[in-house]
Amino acid sequence: MTLAPRTRIFLLALLTWLLLSLLAIGAMLFTQYLQISSSFEQDTRILNRLLTQRAEQHDAILASIGATQTLSPIPSPFELSGFAEAIRSRYPQVAGIANWQYLNHRSGPQLQWRTGAAPIDWPDGESLFDIPADKDWLGVERAPGDRHVLVSRQQTYDGDVELTVLLIDPTALLRQEDLPSEQMGFRLVAPVGDIPVLDNPAPRSNSVRVNWMEPPRYDHPLSIASQPFLLHAWRPVYLQELAPDRLVALVALIAVMVTLLTRLLVQRQYARSIARSSANQLARERLRASTTVEATADALIAFDRNGRITLVNPAARMLAELSEQVLTLDVDQTLHLARADMEARRYPILDTIRSRQDVLELPEGLLLSLPEGGQRMVEGALSPLFDEVGDFHGGVLTFRDIGPFRRRALAALEGAERRLRENEALLTRVTQESSLAEMASGIAHELNQPLTAILSRSQATLRLLRESPEEWAQACDVLEGTVKQAKRAGDIVLRLRSLAMRQRFTEQPLELNQVVRHGLALLSEDLARLKIKVKDGLAADLPVMHGDPIQLEQVIVNLIRNAMDAISRAQPKQGRIRLSSTLLAGGQLSLSIEDNGSGIAEADLPRLFEPFFTTRNDGMGLGLAICHNIVSAHGGTLQAENLPEGGARFVLVLPLTKEPD
Repeated sequence: MTLAPRTRIFLLALLTWLLLSLLAIGAMLFTQYLQISSSFEQDTRILNRLLTQRAEQHDAILASIGATQTLSPIPSPFELSGFAEAIRSRYPQVAGIANWQYLNHRSGPQLQWRTGAAPIDWPDGESLFDIPADKDWLGVERAPGDRHVLVSRQQTYDGDVELTVLLIDPTALLRQEDLPSEQMGFRLVAPVGDIPVLDNPAPRSNSVRVNWMEPPRYDHPLSIASQPFLLHAWRPVYLQELAPDRLVALVALIAVMVTLLTRLLVQRQYARSIARSSANQLARERLRASTTVEATADALIAFDRNGRITLVNPAARMLAELSEQVLTLDVDQTLHLARADMEARRYPILDTIRSRQDVLELPEGLLLSLPEGGQRMVEGALSPLFDEVGDFHGGVLTFRDIGPFRRRALAALEGAERRLRENEALLTRVTQESSLAEMASGIAHELNQPLTAILSRSQATLRLLRESPEEWAQACDVLEGTVKQAKRAGDIVLRLRSLAMRQRFTEQPLELNQVVRHGLALLSEDLARLKIKVKDGLAADLPVMHGDPIQLEQVIVNLIRNAMDAISRAQPKQGRIRLSSTLLAGGQLSLSIEDNGSGIAEADLPRLFEPFFTTRNDGMGLGLAICHNIVSAHGGTLQAENLPEGGARFVLVLPLTKEPD
């Protein structure tokens, strides 16, 4: 039975996981055991040093007591006993201290002094003297109650033998906090008889003990010659110390890695299948591309990095009159391309495209010289080819004959340019005529107001002189007003001419309220005639602004006159115009002109400031357009709106200082 490739991969992955898991678990257990053994060895060395230090303290105590025997005079037994008691109180492992003297073999050993907590079971003094008398000796002997004594034998100057004995309690050698580790057990064995003098079993643990793993052991004597006790230490190994959670995590990690590797192998197998399918598809696409290249109408020539021709389509053979044996020939030697203005210099195809990173259009006016003589003007492009690492691999030259097309295109272009010039001339002439007509209408509209005032004042003066020749003073006042109106008409003409020529206005300091009052003075007679009441809401102490007072006065007069016309059409019981000015935040002045006239139709509001737009039969539609242009030239805004109670409001906002153009 043959297994499928994917099934074989899954079985192989399972076996791999099992093998790697066993190896990883073994390596991790061995590593953990080495760490436990290393830590145990370090702890036992520390324990050995601690016990050795305690033993060295015993030697030091015997040496101190022996030194007191050499004092002159020799201290009394009472003093020596007190000194020994002071020493014993500092070292809890010393259960007692005693001193014997052996004067002669007939009398036997005599106890001189001793100290210690009662009851104390001392060893037989006679047995302590069973030592050769011709040398000093220091050693360990057994004592009742699982204790031992440290005996120091010294020979005095007069030939007597003196023994100083320390009774050691092994259970007080170490405190629990002195132990380097709580997980180890140890036993201290006497060098004589191999009898334990100190036994400290390993503590119990809640974790499971690993019995199949040999626990670390340590067997070594203390590093002191007088008390060569043997230290036996061991340390059990528990399951918790082997980090079972890490073992589980490691096995899971191996499973994940094997799973990823399995997926990678499956994907690789799938990729190979796709690659085979893609190779077949690529072969079909190459065949289709080759057919397309052969059938394309543009000439196409491909070449490699050395300039050798690798592909020529039929259109290129026909257009360049190439033979069948052009493959592997040099493209620059086969095709003679040169610009029309530099026919002696060939256009270098390979050198041009070698340093390019994108498609390059062939230069205009490029001529292709034919093998049998003659030339063709061509256009086209050079495209570089790169390999998979981005190095230059070759190029593709596409070109076509543009001779007939160029001639037709040039003829059509010349005709279009000629018609364009004619249309531009016609448009310029029409624009000029329209501008002149608009300027003439604007001048007529703006001069109509001062000329009407001049006419009315002149008629009034003639009538005054005819009826009352003696009213010369009043006539002079009227004529002075006429002169002012004439000057104002001249100023309007001058500023309209400047505006038409796009010249800057005359900027000077001015007070907005004063300009408003001048405009009201010019319209005072008409306001009185129409019985329109003007309400002054101008704010006091407005800052000085910069602008053209004549142009701004013209705007205010036009807006007030429009309000008067709206009131005349509406014919309310009492015509009212309210003027109010205020200082806005940001350094701007606001002027509001409200009336209780007929208002503005909602459909007319968007087109209110367009030139030649008017709602009056006798209007020209230039007044508000000129006002809007003047305000814009000052860097301000002009807006119109209807009032809820009826009538309209025009709001003029001007900056204190116009921003530079």
